[in-house]
Amino acid sequence: MQLTPSAAMATNLSQVARDLEAPAGSIDSRSELDPREKGDARMTAASEIRTATVMAFLAANEPAAALRESLIPWRANLKLEDLPALDVKSIRESLLAESDPVRKSIAGLAIEEYAASMVTPSDNRLSREWLALAKELQQSAMQQFADSSILPKTHPTEVELNRRAVQRLTDPEFYLTQSRKLVSELRLNDARELLEAGSRRHPDSIPLREALVQTLIDEADLRPDQSAELMARAIEQLKVLTANPSQGSLGSELKLAELFERVQNEAGAQLLYRQVVERATDPRQQLLARSRLAVLQVRAEAP
Repeated sequence: MQLTPSAAMATNLSQVARDLEAPAGSIDSRSELDPREKGDARMTAASEIRTATVMAFLAANEPAAALRESLIPWRANLKLEDLPALDVKSIRESLLAESDPVRKSIAGLAIEEYAASMVTPSDNRLSREWLALAKELQQSAMQQFADSSILPKTHPTEVELNRRAVQRLTDPEFYLTQSRKLVSELRLNDARELLEAGSRRHPDSIPLREALVQTLIDEADLRPDQSAELMARAIEQLKVLTANPSQGSLGSELKLAELFERVQNEAGAQLLYRQVVERATDPRQQLLARSRLAVLQVRAEAP
């Protein structure tokens, strides 16, 4: 997986898992039984290979395939095309009842990445349902790991993956802290990708979106060749922040108006500045909006 994180390898691992889970066939009582051929050993091996399969699909950036693979123990005939219509509530009880925290946590990882891969508006119901289930699974698995005296010793990697998943899904500040460090090192591209990942997992976090907008703007200033694309993405993020007008959103509206000016959408900028003038109670916001309206008016009247 470290050397060749490919979907082809994941597919091969998937087939091995299926072969191991298949009936072993009749056993000749006259022959000595290899301990590795006992039922528990076969199922353990199959489970371990399924874990590797899911992780390989995730490493290959195939979240839908990873999710399908992780759900096979509960939905054996599940197909990729079935995932968009899958009722999250219908599988929640089965997943939470799983006694193996490794299997539960790996399913949670696949669900998290699948939900985060949905490039949809922040109010997308299905994405939120998947994220809520991923969080619930990881928290349940964490408790099971804590209650076990053996698993933390035999599966330290899975325990650490579980800990990180709980942190990602419960703490937006995790992304802000890490992104500030990356920005201080001028790794703006890495900071942006981290904040985008955080915003997909915490769509209601205003600080995350505000930090993402500023990072996009800073990166646009440093990368003229990508400026148009980065500015467009910053504008889309600000549109989310200003979707429900309030006193708290006026700062975002002013920034969005400034970006409209930068991309020469002066009509959009004037509309936003007028809205700020009408609704702002902060004199500084009023003054800034009025001054920019005056500048745009003069510019429009210039020959």
